[in-house]
Amino acid sequence: MPPLRPIALLVSAGLLAGCAVGPDYHRPDAPLSDRYLGQPSVEQRRGATSTSLVAWWEGFGDPVLTDFISKALEQNLDLAQASARVTQARAGLGAANAALLPSGNISGQAARSYQSIETPLGQVLNSTPGNDRYATGKCGEHSCSAADKGDGNAGRFAAPPARSHCG
Repeated sequence: MPPLRPIALLVSAGLLAGCAVGPDYHRPDAPLSDRYLGQPSVEQRRGATSTSLVAWWEGFGDPVLTDFISKALEQNLDLAQASARVTQARAGLGAANAALLPSGNISGQAARSYQSIETPLGQVLNSTPGNDRYATGKCGEHSCSAADKGDGNAGRFAAPPARSHCG
């Protein structure tokens, strides 16, 4: 590592030399032109009405530029794609949230059977008091929640599973 004292001395001498312009310094006169390139076009645009920033490129009066920008705006699908992605993400979020909600299922069935008295079983049942030859089936209902599905959401919903059967 080089010694720091000579480096500090050189840096401070360089900084002090930059301030030694002297008290008799006078700024030189720089010739400026009265007009610059394109000034007549700018002066003509000042008299126009307030500009609309929706189509700012039309202020240049260049049909090629206007054609390029209108084609670019027509063919730019980024905004439409972004809007479609937001709609798709919202639909996916709704489906994901719906999976967390409790679900229910109700089902029922009924059956009616006729026991013939011509069969041996029918003859035995016919001799039984209070026997009905027309037997009805079962009806049932079943309700389940996320707690009894076993999908890891147990405890998130307080609804206990309800089951009842009648027959």
